[in-house]
Amino acid sequence: MVKKEAPQPWAVKIVGHGEEPVKGILFNPHNWRVHPRLQKEALRGAIREVGFIRSVTVNTVTGHLLDGHLRVLLADEEGQETVPVEYVELTEAEELEALA
Repeated sequence: MVKKEAPQPWAVKIVGHGEEPVKGILFNPHNWRVHPRLQKEALRGAIREVGFIRSVTVNTVTGHLLDGHLRVLLADEEGQETVPVEYVELTEAEELEALA
């Protein structure tokens, strides 16, 4: 009989939550996603109607945005001063993997 090893716990890379000024958020130069106009306008409408329900993600090591580029862009276009942020601590290699 083959003994099954206990699964290893997943690493938790989340190190905090807060708010950041929209103008100070650094868009990730390796972000490859491009959102079509219809998706942009749909998200704008949803945020106007329901509100901001998902924080954006910033890597504390590089200062780069990992998730939420469109939400930050829309916040800037709508004149919002800050956005809620979830902070993670990733190496540069992990950051590239997370963007993939």
